[in-house]
Amino acid sequence: MQTLFVTIATLVEAIEAEQGPFEVKCLAAKDPDDLQWALILSADWFKTYPGDLTAYLVERTLQQLDDESLSQMLAVIPYQQDHGGDLLETLRQVQQQSAWEQDRSATRHDFLVIDTPHPLAQRVVPLNRTPEDRLMRTAA
Repeated sequence: MQTLFVTIATLVEAIEAEQGPFEVKCLAAKDPDDLQWALILSADWFKTYPGDLTAYLVERTLQQLDDESLSQMLAVIPYQQDHGGDLLETLRQVQQQSAWEQDRSATRHDFLVIDTPHPLAQRVVPLNRTPEDRLMRTAA
């Protein structure tokens, strides 16, 4: 599953390089017994994107996956930063905790799968990573 996480993170980073940063970039699974991942994204630039945002994100992410990876994905869900309520707040907190964990561990290079009490995101994979991590994971 780490291969899927690396692939999605790399595709998301390519979008960031083109459009600007994401505030939230996580994979979330509602059912821990049936891991179907939703890519949840939030960014300031969503407000001013001139076209069909969801179609753009699907084209740049899901449509780039092979069949095996695609079978593990459920959707791409873009949220404006002032929408998404407690789900986005939960994902922000998980991302911050993950970043803190990454700073503490110089040897960890795998993406963390984090359990949360949120019913729509019982398992979360934050896709934030350091520039050094990007090089190591992409080269692997």
